[in-house]
Formats: sequence, C-alpha cells, structure tokens
Amino acid sequence: MAVTLKQIADSAGVSTATVSRFMNADPSLSITQKTREKIIKAIEDLGYDKQPRAISIPRNIALLDTTEPTDLVQDEYFDTVRESVAEFSRTHNLTLTTFTTLKDILKNAKKVDGFIGIGPRTLTDRELTRLHSALPHGVFIDTNPAPHLFDSVQPDLQQTIVDAIDILTRSGKKKIAFIGGDDASPDTHHRKELRSRTFIEYATSCGLDITNLVYDKGPFCVETGKTLTEQLIANHKEAMPDAIIVAADSLAVGVLQSLAAAHIAVPHDVAVVSINNMPIAQYMSVPLTTYDIDIHELTNMAVTLLTQAISRKRERTAHAHIGTKLVVRSSFVPERI
Repeated sequence: MAVTLKQIADSAGVSTATVSRFMNADPSLSITQKTREKIIKAIEDLGYDKQPRAISIPRNIALLDTTEPTDLVQDEYFDTVRESVAEFSRTHNLTLTTFTTLKDILKNAKKVDGFIGIGPRTLTDRELTRLHSALPHGVFIDTNPAPHLFDSVQPDLQQTIVDAIDILTRSGKKKIAFIGGDDASPDTHHRKELRSRTFIEYATSCGLDITNLVYDKGPFCVETGKTLTEQLIANHKEAMPDAIIVAADSLAVGVLQSLAAAHIAVPHDVAVVSINNMPIAQYMSVPLTTYDIDIHELTNMAVTLLTQAISRKRERTAHAHIGTKLVVRSSFVPERI
C-alpha cells in the first residue's frame, strides 16, 4: 500500500501541508532543524522514498570549497565546477551552502546532511578524520584525499596519460616530454602527482627514454608552465623533444608562450597535447589539442553518490572515474585516432 503524506505528517507530528511544502522545497517554509529531521526520518522509516513514484527528499548539503585564486585559466575551471554543483543540487532538491574553511563547515555540521569538496588537496589526514567524524557522508570532486573515509568522483587522468602516450607514439613521436605540477596535499611526503607518476611508469614500460624530460615542480598555473618549458628548452636546445604532454591547460598556456618566445614552432617542431579542454584552449595562438573533462558528468555523479549515501546511510565508500575525450586542434593532429 502506498504511503501518504498524511501518514508522514502523523509520524512526524506536523501538518500535511507542512510535509507537502517541505517535499516541494517551498522557500517560504520556516521550520526548525529538529522538525526537518523528524520529517526526513518519517519519510525514510515509512519507505515513501522507495515507492515506484521516485522522489528526492529535500536535503541541506555543503560545498567545501578550498580553492584559492591562482590564474584566470585555473580559476575558470573551478568556476565551472561550482556552477555545475549548484545546478545539479537544484535538480536533486538540495539546498547548497558554501564553506571555504574546515573550521566553518565543522561549526555548521549539524545543519547539513553531507558535503561535496572541491579544490586542491589542502587538508591533512588529521583534518580529514575530524571532518568525517562530524560529516560521514562526503564526496570529493577531482581528488581522492581520503578514499577510506569519503567518496570521490575524478576524471580518469591515469588512462588519459596512457592514451596520450599511445596516440603520440602511433603518430611517430619518439622523444616525449612531460610538464606537470606538484601534488598539493600536505600528507603525500613529496610523492609525485598522479599524472607525473603515470607518465614515468607507462613511458618507461613502452621503452621510451625520458631522461631529463619530466618537469613537474610548481602549482598548476600559467607561470609554472612558462618556467618549466624554459628549463626544458635550456636543457634540450640542441635536440628538443618532438612532443610534450602537459598535465593541464592552465600549464599549457605558459608552455605555448615559452615555445613561441624561443621560436620553436608548434606543431612543426614539437607537438603539444594537454588535458582539460578549457574554453581558452581553442583561442590560443596555436589552438590546443586537449583531452576534454566532462565537468557536468563529474558533478552530476558526485551529487548522485552523495544523495544515495545519505538516504541509504551507506557506510562503505564509493569511487567513480569518468573517461576523457581527445579534442583535436592545431597543436597536434594525430595520424590516426
């Protein structure tokens, strides 16, 4: 037998009208946190959310945004992530509140049901443990700082690097360099970032000589790309690599600037392949061939994982990797895809 709004109201000790307004996320409805929790408990206990007519229980969630301004390209990426999280939160009947520090989200933990985290991995293991104690349901986008504690949704960067090496070698590129950045987590003990590690391991397994061809120190920004490319050019001015894989478009802007300043033609002298497919990629002096990350798919998956974890009270973590797609422009045109 189908559960009715009256049964929910009776169980929660409120009026049917209050339940109806709550279910429809009426912005003018003013109820206490305790009443809100009673209504949600009644919905879940009676199984209303599991009826054939699917519903989305209104929830309060937090966006833990630890990003800091770096440069316009990197900031644009996170702006798109924020907008997409907000969009899918509305679709799933969620009220979203943004917090930028651990202190603030912990202070308001009782007011939210879970969180979505974006930005560099700046939280320590101790901070992540404190966060989990206060909010056990959370999903990180782009990173996986505590896979044993929280869910995550990430672009499949490992496979993307493998694909980039494969498509370059199939096009006859034999000397391939890599330009990346540092892992921002304070608990990685100087471990190389995933894209760097994958490049080194897979390129080596393919028999490529990458001696002095990996440059990956610094934040993911334009200036880092310029500086690292200048170092690459200085070390290999007599025999430049015939291709460069760049870990992110924010770096690639600087890479192309340094190559142009040194009168190294792209793609004639060196091919360049990047990751992100930010809007600026198509407007560079040499339009950039880059792997597209589907931000909307990342955020949609993150919101879905979070709402499922909250409603099912799931205790085991879940992790999803979303594939990327090569967008071909002038900086590298493969012989065959």
